[in-house]
Amino acid sequence: MERELIQRLPKLRGVKNRPIFPKLDVINVSDLPNYAKDGVVNAAILGKKVKILGDGELKEKITVQGLVVSKSAKEKIEAAGGLVK
Repeated sequence: MERELIQRLPKLRGVKNRPIFPKLDVINVSDLPNYAKDGVVNAAILGKKVKILGDGELKEKITVQGLVVSKSAKEKIEAAGGLVK
């Protein structure tokens, strides 16, 4: 009787841990001028939390406020004369 009950139960394999933090959307440095308003990019302008990656080139001065920025993206933003706060 017990064995039949055990055989009917689904087999749950593996660890089912969910990540604590949601995955961030990604924006490349080359796309920043499309989102900038008056040379500033922040979470309020974008409407969501994003991470800025260093793919591409930047030719404008842009200030990034309150967003997650990769090391290479920070170097490219500062090289173009912008700021990362």
